[in-house]
Amino acid sequence: MGISLADDCSINMTHFVVHLHLIDCYCDSMRDLLIQAVQCFLADNLCHDLALRLVGDGILIIKGRSVREIFEDRLNQVLCIFILEGRHGDNFRKIHLLPVGVNDFQKCLLFHGINLVDDQNNRCISLFQLLQNVLLSGTNAARQKSIAASFGVPAVALPRMPSPRGIGTLFEFGCGALGGYHAARRELRTLRPQALLGMGSFTSLPAILAARRSGIPVFLHDGNARVGKANRFFSRHAKLLATAFPTCNAEKCRGELLVTGMPLRPELEQAAGITRAEAIAGLNREFGVELDTAIPTLLIFGGSQGASIFNETVPKALRKLQEKTEFQVLHLAGPKKLAEVRDAYGDVVFPSLLLESSEKMELFLGAADLVFSRSGGSTVAELARFGKASVLIPYPYAAENHQYDNARVLAGHGAAELLPNAECTPERIERLLAGLLAEPERLKQRGALAAELARPAAAERLLAEIATRLSPQP
Repeated sequence: MGISLADDCSINMTHFVVHLHLIDCYCDSMRDLLIQAVQCFLADNLCHDLALRLVGDGILIIKGRSVREIFEDRLNQVLCIFILEGRHGDNFRKIHLLPVGVNDFQKCLLFHGINLVDDQNNRCISLFQLLQNVLLSGTNAARQKSIAASFGVPAVALPRMPSPRGIGTLFEFGCGALGGYHAARRELRTLRPQALLGMGSFTSLPAILAARRSGIPVFLHDGNARVGKANRFFSRHAKLLATAFPTCNAEKCRGELLVTGMPLRPELEQAAGITRAEAIAGLNREFGVELDTAIPTLLIFGGSQGASIFNETVPKALRKLQEKTEFQVLHLAGPKKLAEVRDAYGDVVFPSLLLESSEKMELFLGAADLVFSRSGGSTVAELARFGKASVLIPYPYAAENHQYDNARVLAGHGAAELLPNAECTPERIERLLAGLLAEPERLKQRGALAAELARPAAAERLLAEIATRLSPQP
């Protein structure tokens, strides 16, 4: 125990500091705590241009578990952080005692969600449920704000700023960037977060610049196997660039790069162990259908907006395939696409469940023997988490063709078939499906290979890595 002294060397009994050093730099089992006297914290040592500057170490009191274990267990153990502040010529002004558990720690982080469209909304939602201060930018900010509100999370939408896609957009981009920067500075001054977590896109520029100007550490996350241009550019300013998958262009990134996985919605994480029989029974109850556990099940979806390949071409292939083998179909058509999907299937004989979309993706994924889909980052992560064999058709117009690289994560491991969009004819799809359905054991093996690539609890792991880098070093 160190006793702070007044500048006349008398003991100031109204303020004291317990300075604990954690003995173990590698986050192994914490067995030893050393109580050490605090030195050189006299009032005269607090002279500085900054009022209320941080003059002491953050101090963690950890009971019975390692730092790694605590963070990986969703920060369930209570940590106590002592923050020491002082003014010029004064003794210690005050000592803050901040209990930091899973809820309070969330308040200390500012989540910066950027252009979370389509399957990236899964990432948005999963982190919304872990963080409490959210700053949104990009063309979809208003929609994301409503999503955050549905989880009881306060969010601020920054001024709209389109990505720079040519000379014609530069003026709008510049105006949006300037407005977003000032808005971000105001929010940062109000929230005073410990960190800013950016999720990609050049619309993150204002918030990242504002954070850097405010001295707030910046962290990044990329949800694809190919790190995007924005994250590559900002990686030089970040304490950590976390990725969903091993990256194919790591050499173009600067700073620390770490694979933490793709944050998934909690309901998906919790249901990942659901059996096929349980999932089919759940679908039968939920939607009043009569799916059969003895028949192979195909799950088909083309992203949140649907796609003609899935809504027109695949049904044509299945109408031909029904003459050769037995199967049943789950098809999510996308908004306002259900009528055309029903027309595409026509009068088929196989059992089917056709919907625009569903909030019960855990049941659809759990019931599937084979999945036909695009290869967005969240989709690939979900297929791995649920251990599902798949046929992946990358969206051909994705930035830098990143969906192709995502698909290669599973296909390169033997867990999926990669089918280029240009090769998606009814005949090609029929032959591929006929071969896959003829070997049910092969489908199970591919599912097991997909499961090997899963990274459970990615949202918690990402926050744990951030917490570790924000924690005082022994």
